[in-house]
Amino acid sequence: MPQIICVSPHPWGQGPNRVGNLVRWLPQAEVLFFEPAQSRLSSLRRPREGGRVAKQVLAFTLPTGVPANEEAPARIARRSRQNAAFIRQCMAEHDFDRPVLWLRCPDQVELAFLLPECGGLIYDCDQDWSRLPPEWEATLAGEADVVFAASEQLQEHLSQYGDNVALLPNGVDYPLFSQAAASYPTVPVDLSRIPQPVFGYLGRVDDFTQLGPAYQAAAAHPEWSFVFVGPFSRQNPGCSAMRRQKNVFLLGEKSLPSLPRYLAGFDVCFTLLDERDPAPPLASEQLYQYLASGKPTVTMLSGDSEPFYGDVVYTAHFDIEFISACALALEEDGDAFAQRRTAYAAAADWRLRGDYLEQMFDANGF
Repeated sequence: MPQIICVSPHPWGQGPNRVGNLVRWLPQAEVLFFEPAQSRLSSLRRPREGGRVAKQVLAFTLPTGVPANEEAPARIARRSRQNAAFIRQCMAEHDFDRPVLWLRCPDQVELAFLLPECGGLIYDCDQDWSRLPPEWEATLAGEADVVFAASEQLQEHLSQYGDNVALLPNGVDYPLFSQAAASYPTVPVDLSRIPQPVFGYLGRVDDFTQLGPAYQAAAAHPEWSFVFVGPFSRQNPGCSAMRRQKNVFLLGEKSLPSLPRYLAGFDVCFTLLDERDPAPPLASEQLYQYLASGKPTVTMLSGDSEPFYGDVVYTAHFDIEFISACALALEEDGDAFAQRRTAYAAAADWRLRGDYLEQMFDANGF
């Protein structure tokens, strides 16, 4: 039975969960999932014994915070030792023997040396970590038995550290989200009350999501409705302005099984950028969900970044381009683009990604 210790830079419930979607296709896998430290008053802080977040997964909150670049090496080392001791205690309590250590951020590099009880090391890279000291990632990639890169761009970057880099892109629950391509007799009640056309956003809006393009489009076209389905941070600088806009609707977080019905009620889907990662190096799970629905999709790009699936999505670099792209997407007529979108999503089904992960586990003797 595969046993995995996963240390993540993000809490389990915040956004699409790459690790959770991958490991559920490993037969009988057991996972101890460690989230970043939280303040004592945080609602994200878990009890010391953790909590079951999925059939195969127990989640725990690490006792000490992620080290910052400017902190003294001694302080970083002390925090890493405290976290390693906590992980080791959880391993003992749950009878984990020689598990695979799955690290997802270069700032966890010291754990690779502090947990010799682990029987293998994976570095799973699904974002650009250039804001961290490069030697952290170089060391982690060099020590890993296998490095998973979530895009060809990341794969090329990580290959400078060794020849153990495998391409493992993001994916989508295709059987679930392809239901949005079917005709539903009714859409959810809260969505049915909103005037069409509906431009829809499915997913989390956090503190750093750049809301400017959607706000400008909503202001310029009061006849369009902009709908957000998912958690919406009140700390986002654009939150107040969006709430005041009469044709913007924040529907809040919904259950996973209901999401295809909301997606089916969108006329056009759209993505937004994160100011911390303005040029994302990979296709997001959110984009794959949109593709699975077959719906016209508008994506925001930054700088000279290349679009993902540019033959079937509408792209924009600036607010004014976003408005024009929305208009073009709304006018789309024909099934050819929709069929191509769903084909792309079908090829990215998490089941297929999981099959490849299982092959890699076997090949590396995990």
